[in-house]
Amino acid sequence: MADYRQILGEVDAVSIATPTPLHFAIARDCLERGVHVLVEKPITETLEEARALLAAALIYISVDRGAGLSTWMRDRDALADSTDQIAQLEAEIVKLKAEVSRLESDPFAIEQAIREELEWARAGETVVRIPGPSDSNPRFP
Repeated sequence: MADYRQILGEVDAVSIATPTPLHFAIARDCLERGVHVLVEKPITETLEEARALLAAALIYISVDRGAGLSTWMRDRDALADSTDQIAQLEAEIVKLKAEVSRLESDPFAIEQAIREELEWARAGETVVRIPGPSDSNPRFP
């Protein structure tokens, strides 16, 4: 291949193993086209070129759809939605615990709940039990 730029639209990543003076130009071109880059050392001939490549890489990472800012924002929004769902579930747990406590503390609460579910009693209607003379365990009246 005569020119590396011919493959930039066809590859996801490159490994740059050329003479050091060519590293900067090739890596910059690849980063500008959204290609992941692995550069052999030394990364560039000068510190300024290395800083420029690092800046280009950071810009690429910040806008890359799979690894940068957009992914972070999407994940942040999903986390916020999950946090809302967790809060709703925790509120439901509090309600259920209160109901369990009520059912455990009132010997007739389960019977009342069953009657309401079967529509044998209206919601909130009081169930009255009248134990028989020798009945130590009251039943339905």
